[in-house]
Amino acid sequence: MELFALDRDVRRVALSWRDALAKIENGDDVVSPFEALRHASSRKTVQALVELKPSILDRPLRDALAYWVSHLTVERVLFERTKDLGEALLEKKLILREGDRAEEHSLASASHRLLVRPLRAWRDIGKAIVDRAVQLEGQAQEIEQGRNEAWKQIGIEAVVERHRVADASLRAFAHTLLEKTESLARELLKKRAKAEDQEFDPYLVARDLAQGLRATQGWPQALSSRWMRGLFPHVGNDRGAFRVHEARNGASFLRAFEKFGEAAVSQAKTTMFASEISPFDLERKTMGAVFGMLPARATFLRRTLDLGSDAAIEQARELGIALLFELRNRALVLLAHFGEALHMFTEASREETSALYRVSSALGTQAREKLVGAPFALDFESQLMERFDEDWFKNPRLVTLLRDPVTSGILLRGELEETSATTSASRIAEAFERSLA
Repeated sequence: MELFALDRDVRRVALSWRDALAKIENGDDVVSPFEALRHASSRKTVQALVELKPSILDRPLRDALAYWVSHLTVERVLFERTKDLGEALLEKKLILREGDRAEEHSLASASHRLLVRPLRAWRDIGKAIVDRAVQLEGQAQEIEQGRNEAWKQIGIEAVVERHRVADASLRAFAHTLLEKTESLARELLKKRAKAEDQEFDPYLVARDLAQGLRATQGWPQALSSRWMRGLFPHVGNDRGAFRVHEARNGASFLRAFEKFGEAAVSQAKTTMFASEISPFDLERKTMGAVFGMLPARATFLRRTLDLGSDAAIEQARELGIALLFELRNRALVLLAHFGEALHMFTEASREETSALYRVSSALGTQAREKLVGAPFALDFESQLMERFDEDWFKNPRLVTLLRDPVTSGILLRGELEETSATTSASRIAEAFERSLA
């Protein structure tokens, strides 16, 4: 077996698969990304890789390929069911009423509707969303059961164990983060509900806080790729690799910064794809998480958006609260993906709300990807500040680092482990406590 040729094929299928997931989410036509190069998502290929006896130098690539091909095999088995659920999420089955007007919405569009509504207008929309989520819960559970069964069918212990450790580590991170920030989250939720003179519905208030609605200063009138590139002239983001959507609130900018950071890490420069890029896109997601934290830094707001000291502190706090609840939301979605009980956490204390998290988690790879960069983000940011100072994002040498992440010695490599995951979650919780309590 020619490992380098297989690595090229795995790369092509992996990138096509990611593109297909994005199309499903957007409601675009999509065909299976696996059929053209079927051997890159086949258990027979995994078996052949495990039986191969490569040189010591080639073993890391062989092991990485076995993991990647296993991962793609599982996703190939689930692809049609994933596609069906994606279509169901976009079906216009909800009727939302505002005064005399009634509009048809999908679960996805109704969820987006929440982003532009004040908290007092959320209750009816929120109830409709939860009711639709309960209807789709069965499909979500089928996908997760299918994923578990597919990994059992891989049946190769070394590969399955690597997957199990990765999953266990992310679960440990999510649990610890939620537990350590529960008291702070509950305090912030009750405070916002009281300020809005609303009945306390923890899920709806949490989604409101995650939008950063009060972080309004310093932003341009329109959120554009040109504006983002102007902020970071030395990042070297490829044209076409980064697209932005309409800005609705402060969290829109948090998401834009996150996506910009992800796009800044070029996969085009990798020598060996399988050994340098993880199935859950750890490298890009870590950089995304670091960029996504920037707007919640008062120093960044002062120096880059020219906010005064008091305004920068106030806005950084509001965006810090948005980050906290977005991160908690992602952690809840991940635990729901693994079928865990969520009722002990404030936002999911009602059973019907837990159903919404379970449906949100059905596209399981995305549930992992959306959280996987967070455990490494603080350490990565510390390394960047050590290398370049607090204004690391303005340093001309940053583009070199991003274009050559393997040899730079600064991008975090390796696997997440349970102990480090728990430690990282505790550090993040402490950082939120210091800045928001």
